[in-house]
Amino acid sequence: MTRQSANSNRSHHGRPAPNVERGIYAAAVKRDRWVGYVAGDRPGELLSQALPRPQGLTINAATEPSGYVGVEVTNANGDTLPGFSREDGAFFTGDALDAAPTWKSGATLNMLREETVRLRLIARRARVYGLNLG
Repeated sequence: MTRQSANSNRSHHGRPAPNVERGIYAAAVKRDRWVGYVAGDRPGELLSQALPRPQGLTINAATEPSGYVGVEVTNANGDTLPGFSREDGAFFTGDALDAAPTWKSGATLNMLREETVRLRLIARRARVYGLNLG
């Protein structure tokens, strides 16, 4: 490997470097937003693996104006638990690093802390970057 000076127009292989504008650039990315599950025009679902003793949940997600993210809680076999269905849930819209899902029944994951559950995410026109189980 050959060394190049700061003013060199040659690559480290000794060949002329491509005509590239030089400079220092920066990009800003929100915390924990490198990779995400992307839902398009058709609603999509994502079912988590079994999660023992959940105590809380927040979602890192961003939706388009007509998009949403919902959460349904199931038992380990994938059967929806009463009070935690998609019909009982309030769908999230917007952009948040820590949105807490809610259910109309007033149910919370703390009520299930002795159970093993799975989470079913229902999303349309949204990006889900992560789940935080607290």
